[in-house]
Parts: sequence; structure tokens; C-alpha cells
Amino acid sequence: MPVKEIRAIEFGLHLGEGMEAKIEQAVKGLGSGDYRERDKSDKLLVELGPHSYPAVLEASRGKELEVANRAKEIVKKLQARHPKKDLK
Repeated sequence: MPVKEIRAIEFGLHLGEGMEAKIEQAVKGLGSGDYRERDKSDKLLVELGPHSYPAVLEASRGKELEVANRAKEIVKKLQARHPKKDLK
């Protein structure tokens, strides 16, 4: 593509279709009363890695104590598994 035809460049994390909703639902699932739902959400967020990091980091600073504590643990797991440059 010729440079003169470029109108805009977007930098940042771009998630696939439906991924944002999936991550949001998983973060909510961290506060579920059902252990299996919490465990499933935890595993999914860790599995999604850098894609879920911004949402999990935000949740770790939230007011819901249960969700914040679980999110902090996931943040630690993600930081241990992925280079810092990938977790922006």
C-alpha cells in the first residue's frame, strides 16, 4: 500500500470478534458462588494470556474483594509466563 493512501494507524491490543465479551464474562465469573465457574474463569483468563491481561489487571484493582484477590493471582501467573513487553 502506498504511504500516501494510509489514512490512519491504530496501535494497541485488537481482540478477535467476541473475545472482549468472553474476557468480560470470565472476569465476572471470578466472583461466582460456584467453585467450578470460578475455576473455569481462572483457567480461561490464564489461557488467553496477554489478551486478558488488561482486564484482569483492572479487576485486581476493583472493589469486589473476592474478584480482586483472584485477579491478583492471575496477574502473577500471567507475569510469570509471559514477557513484560507482551503484557502491555
